[in-house]
Formats: sequence, C-alpha cells, structure tokens
Amino acid sequence: MATIHKTPSATWKAVIRKRGWPSVIKTFRTKRDAKDWARRTEDEMVRGVYIDRAASERILVKKALERYVAEVTPTKRRSTARREKAASANLEDVLGDYSLAALTPDIPRLPRRGSPAPVLPRCHTTQPNAARRPDRAAPAPWRGCGGPDRSIRR
Repeated sequence: MATIHKTPSATWKAVIRKRGWPSVIKTFRTKRDAKDWARRTEDEMVRGVYIDRAASERILVKKALERYVAEVTPTKRRSTARREKAASANLEDVLGDYSLAALTPDIPRLPRRGSPAPVLPRCHTTQPNAARRPDRAAPAPWRGCGGPDRSIRR
C-alpha cells in the first residue's frame, strides 16, 4: 500500500514500497492526484505491467538527440552521418521540448524544414482510404490496436 504524506512545501508525496519492485516516489499538488496515481501504479505492479517512466520524463528529446549525434553518429559512414544529423536537426526543431515519455504515435507527421504545409497524419496524404478501413491499412503488428484484426479466427 502507498504512503501519502504532506511535505513542508505544501505538496503531497506518494511513496510506494512493494516487495519485488523498486521504491517509487512522486510528488503532487493535491492529495487526490497522489492517491489516484498510487492506486494506478500499485495496480500496474500487481498485474506485472508497471514500467518506471521517471528517467524518460526527465530527459528531453533535444538532449537525447544531441547525445546520439555526439556518440553514435561519428561511428557511421560519412553519408549516413550527414543524413542523420539533418534528420535529428529536423526532429529537434519540432519535438525538442517534449520529454521522451510524452512521445506517442498520436503526434502528427513532421513537416520538412521550411515547409509551410500543414502537419497532417501521413495516412491522410498518402492513403486516403486508410481512414475508412484501418484494419487493412495498418501494418500487421499494429492491427488490433484500433480496429478489428483479420488474423484472429473466430
């Protein structure tokens, strides 16, 4: 069970200590938020699906891309390194202020540098019928996430 207590700075701290899991601590502005988070997190731990997102919430996409360009890109071919630097600059311009935990497939397609074109999901520009039949348009591993899956037999 979670322990929730008020801190000297008038915030609420939820601490979860569960056998077999690392201690998890998070601070909230309201007691209700702390209780809700603790309940959800403990439920995930019981079901075995809990993933600690603390590190990914602290790191911005900008910092991750800078580290990638500094450490990984120099080990690649010159042409690949040049292409990756350009791609990372584009990503940094658009997604640089997001935390890694905030990245989801719901984020729209990225525009090219200097392009005034609106940012639309890719399926609307290249696959106009994808919105009508998501079960056929989605790649095989993604089927079943949002629509019926044809590979499941009844």
